[in-house]
Amino acid sequence: MGKTSNLAVLSNTFDVNSSGAVSVGGSTGTSGQVLTSQGSGAAPQWANPSSNFSSTSLITSSGSTFTVPSGISSIRAYVFGAGGSGAGNLNGAAAGGGGGSCTWGTIPVTPGEVFTFDITGSVASLKKGATTYLTANAGSNGSGATGGAGGTVGSVTGGLGITSSGSSAGGAGGSTSGLGIATACGGGASGSPVGTGGSAATCTTSGQISGGGGWGGNGSNEGAGGGAGGAASGYAGGGAGGAASGAAAAGVPGVGRDVSNIYSDVLLKNCTSPGAAYVGTAAIYPGAGGGAAFYNANSVASAAPGGQGAGGGAREATGINAVGGAGGFGGGGGACKHVSTTFTATGGAGGVGGGGGGGVTPSGASTVGVGGAGGSAAVLIFY
Repeated sequence: MGKTSNLAVLSNTFDVNSSGAVSVGGSTGTSGQVLTSQGSGAAPQWANPSSNFSSTSLITSSGSTFTVPSGISSIRAYVFGAGGSGAGNLNGAAAGGGGGSCTWGTIPVTPGEVFTFDITGSVASLKKGATTYLTANAGSNGSGATGGAGGTVGSVTGGLGITSSGSSAGGAGGSTSGLGIATACGGGASGSPVGTGGSAATCTTSGQISGGGGWGGNGSNEGAGGGAGGAASGYAGGGAGGAASGAAAAGVPGVGRDVSNIYSDVLLKNCTSPGAAYVGTAAIYPGAGGGAAFYNANSVASAAPGGQGAGGGAREATGINAVGGAGGFGGGGGACKHVSTTFTATGGAGGVGGGGGGGVTPSGASTVGVGGAGGSAAVLIFY
């Protein structure tokens, strides 16, 4: 094919086979770039393909790495500080752990670049070589009647081209307001683009238990977990789209989200579930927005867990080793209280970055209640 003119029109369909670089306007582009049309009469140009962030990589181990795949020009990263663990006690107060903070941003990248997740002390960070891009801070452990503090706001390093960035503190673990008789509280949620993580409710009456906090929704001191967009109320969990209502067992759970009001942030798009409804001692509803409380029945060991960004429900038990509901990703764990002296009570574990729930056993029990483990620090990368 000979050159006839800079304005030659090619009307035939043909294949281009090249054993070397393809040059347009004297430029061969860089690895992963594609040719894009600039419109009628203009030469095409090399450009980085846009990312739809449809793939993810979750890293929880310090020192682990992420290598940018071919064809990727930007990543969306969320760094979570670790959640604090809940307290354990015997016939006393067992507060919840605080949630870790969350820091996020869209980072320009080149295929083959290697990013490292690092945990040093209470700080989680995303680095490339010696350069730190994002940091987040851990929440504190619950201790006796005092809930752990949420992790403080992290940092986004300037001058690196990071866009659409921010950081939110973690939610506080629930406290028992000076009460000392078999009272346990849930853990706080991690921070998120919704804002500061939801807190587990303060227990105001001896013997109460509270659910874990969610992204934007607090847990209830009657035992339900907060949702990713609404608080719990009474026994019913908050939903991704609104708070629950009513303190009675027949309380209405929070609503979910649909295509009309879905979150735009890529981390939050899957936060769509309604809250869980408490319907008595014979049923349990896992995997919804905020986990429902679960009382007395011996058929199921655990209260309902939270969905993504939602807190686990609290568990009170009489004749079975029991566990508070686990927090969903980012959610706080629910508290657990046992009224029998012969069984164990363990607070619900926090999801990634979420605080663990408190665990308490009664006077004369053969075992001490165990606090739920705080969720791990992590980086979640969309690419």
